[in-house]
Amino acid sequence: MMFLATGHSFRSLYFEFCFGRKTISDIIWETCNVLWFVLKDKVMPQPQKEDWLRIAEENFPNCIGALDGKHVRLVKPELSGSNFFNYKNYCSIVLLALVDTNYCFVTVDVGSYGRTAD
Repeated sequence: MMFLATGHSFRSLYFEFCFGRKTISDIIWETCNVLWFVLKDKVMPQPQKEDWLRIAEENFPNCIGALDGKHVRLVKPELSGSNFFNYKNYCSIVLLALVDTNYCFVTVDVGSYGRTAD
């Protein structure tokens, strides 16, 4: 949790807790997965038909929000080939988000290969 709360590097966590890089990576991966599994339905529920109709009513006519994508730069994962290499000439994953007129996220999609366009 310290990694998520402070943004300390794996190296600084290694020196602080005397765990290997792989162990720290596994702990962070498992913690993030548990947090997402427990909180996803509370924080980012799947929109239902009523939600879409309410959002469309609050927005401009025939509009449910603003959709945009962002390439999030990352270090190329081992054995990934060119999946993460994008048209901007660096490795990334794609973050795609839909927001309503109140700047609230309606839905997000994170993790598509960088080679796919946003």
